[in-house]
Parts: sequence; structure tokens; C-alpha cells
Amino acid sequence: MSFENKLKVIFARFLEALDAISKDTVDQTKLKAMKTIFDLLVANPEQEAANLARLVNKLGDTTRGIAAKAGYQLNKLLEAHPVMKNIVLGEVERLLYRPNVSKRAQYYGICCLSQLMLNGHEDDSAEVATKLIGIYFSFFKLFAVKKGDLDSKLISALLTGVNRAYPYLKTQGREEKVSSSSLSSHVETMYRVVHMTTNFGTALQALTLLFQLS
Repeated sequence: MSFENKLKVIFARFLEALDAISKDTVDQTKLKAMKTIFDLLVANPEQEAANLARLVNKLGDTTRGIAAKAGYQLNKLLEAHPVMKNIVLGEVERLLYRPNVSKRAQYYGICCLSQLMLNGHEDDSAEVATKLIGIYFSFFKLFAVKKGDLDSKLISALLTGVNRAYPYLKTQGREEKVSSSSLSSHVETMYRVVHMTTNFGTALQALTLLFQLS
């Protein structure tokens, strides 16, 4: 067996051990494991997909601080590697729509996406913004419309995300195509959110978005 193959086997074992440590019952131990996973993602493309999945999975951790830290690290990763936006977005999206995923994991996943830094000078900013808005409105319809389950924290995170992403549908003189029927559906959903919510701040965010959509 060549030296490279032996090294890959050893590295794979190391990652398996790291994954086990990241599920420890002690928060400080989990945080150290997450920091190592984050450092590997920033510095080394080896096993990138597996390490990214490990970090994204921590958005569903039962400890609030761990889940929030995972979102922070994912955004720091994109500061170091902006070209990974679509990859990270896809992995978080898989978590959001995973069967039996907890509402807590969905909340921290949406918070993570809402913090994504978009840049109007990047070629894929309109594409990323369109994907983000599609995710946000699917959650509006799922929770605020179909279930009538208006979690104010989740709705606020969704509204923050839409308000941040919407301006980037127009990028470098090119306008991302949004059908009139889709736009009308979004406006109707926002009107429902405004009328259903009892939280003034959430209603104000929804009205701000309605102003942008109109």
C-alpha cells in the first residue's frame, strides 16, 4: 500500500473519532471538536463534503450555544471561501427538509442562511438570492399558512432573510426572472403573516417586505 493510501486511511479514522467526540455530552468537548472540523474545512479540501455535513448537523444540537456556534462557523467559512456559498446552502437546505428534523434545527438553519453575506458584484449572487427566497417562502407557507403555526422567532428569522436577499435579485444590471404569479403568491403570504402575528416587530418586518415586493 502506498504512503498516500495509508495516510488517507489514518485521516479517515481521525475524522471518525472527531465525529464521535463532536457528539459528546460535554459542551466544551463538542466545541473543541467543531473548531477542529472548522479548521479542516478552511485549510484542507480533503473530506470536505463529510466535514461540512458534520458541521451543518450541529445546527440541530440540543444545546442552544452549540447550534448558534455552528451557524457562526459556517458563515466564517464562507468569509474564507466565498465560492462555497452554493455548496453550504445546499447542505443546510438538506438539513431543513430532512424527515423528522426538529423545529429547533430548522430555526438555526434559517438563522444561518439569513446571515449569508451576498455581494452584488459576484456573478452568482442573484442565483443564491433566488434559492434563499424560495426556501424562506416555502417555510412561510408551511408554518404560517398551512399549519397556522406562527412561531414568532422563526417568522422573524425568515423575514430577516428575505429582506436581506430580495435586493440581490437584481445584480449587475441583470434581473433574475420572477414570475408574476409567484410574486402575487408571496404578497398574499405576507398579508397573512401581518394579520396572524401578534408581535409588532414581526408585523413591521412583514410590512417592510410587502413594500419591497410592491
